[in-house]
Amino acid sequence: MFEYKESNILLMIEALKKIIKIFLGPFLTAYFIKVSADSLVDISLYYIFNYLILGIGFFILGWFLKKRHHLETFRTGIVINFIYILVIVILKEKIIDYIPLISLLSGMSSCTYYYPYNLFASSKVKNTERDSYEMARKVLMTFVSIVIPILLGSIISTTNFQLTAVIILIVSILQIILSLLIEPLDMKNNKYTPFKSAKILFKNKDIRNMLFVDFFKGMNLSDSALDILMVVLIVGAFNSDFSLGLFTSLSSVLVIVMQYLYAKIFNKKYDKLLAIVSSIIPLIALVIMLFFNNDVTLMIYYFSYMIMINMLALIFDVRLFNISNCKLIKEKHLLEFWSIREVVLNIGRVTGFTLLLIAGILSKEWLLYGLLFMYTFTILLASMLTGKVKRYDSIK
Repeated sequence: MFEYKESNILLMIEALKKIIKIFLGPFLTAYFIKVSADSLVDISLYYIFNYLILGIGFFILGWFLKKRHHLETFRTGIVINFIYILVIVILKEKIIDYIPLISLLSGMSSCTYYYPYNLFASSKVKNTERDSYEMARKVLMTFVSIVIPILLGSIISTTNFQLTAVIILIVSILQIILSLLIEPLDMKNNKYTPFKSAKILFKNKDIRNMLFVDFFKGMNLSDSALDILMVVLIVGAFNSDFSLGLFTSLSSVLVIVMQYLYAKIFNKKYDKLLAIVSSIIPLIALVIMLFFNNDVTLMIYYFSYMIMINMLALIFDVRLFNISNCKLIKEKHLLEFWSIREVVLNIGRVTGFTLLLIAGILSKEWLLYGLLFMYTFTILLASMLTGKVKRYDSIK
């Protein structure tokens, strides 16, 4: 498919990771809601601890990785994820009593997986193939998102959460096997200097804007508080794992149609306009829902958000990985860039979930809708900033 065969292996590993994330994302959140007396507070605490550990872990890992250990760290992340799922199986309903433990395992598995993965995706995919790779990745992820949610929802509804977790353990083992086919990187960095590099990188306008985009993504797109708030609203309205899986799958069908149209119709030069339009649509849908609050308007907002945010993710990711291959970053500051990027992203996530925690403690419905509007508005801000970042298509 791509010039580097490892690109295809990365796609397969990511597909398996997506299956695991679906289980550990909306369905774990739905499970929290079922077994917790104060679910919104517990969910927020879980994700705050998780992303604090993830951000700190990314920052510290840079000193450990330096020129080597990327592959070992990647495999370690997959193994820790296996242990994390196993702990969920063992704890069952007592999972709420061990939020710090599962947050620790989740954060550790994520940072040790995604740090090397970002380096692999940056270095093992040519910028001239970036659009094709990202499109293939998004389509594959969306295909998984169509089939897996309704499948998992059906299994959980007809059996139980723990049996489904055992199935996910098998998926994790397949990830471990595929990771054995990845070759290590030959990094040029001699030292890991995050503070010095941060001063240099923030002087570059494109890099600075891209990092601000990632801060907002932490609030509204990438495993964000808005993602979880959407799950809470859906579960609250329909109270069914099957319904949650069905809606997730239906939105994924619409996403893959839109991504196909993007690949066939839209030229790269129009992606700035497409980003703005894609961010305005969910904002309009939310305003309609706030004025006419019912299940129909909730569905309109949910589907517009899921479809448009996936379109935006494609545009955001192309620029992010392309800019990571620019001369300034690739030759001297690659490790530092990904560390700083993850710290910024997780500051956005922690900020979003801290606000959600406060809303949960105060138990005010109007606060939740206020956060819903604020998070959705930050999508527009991220799109506007992305339009200021060059695509760096010519870099190989």
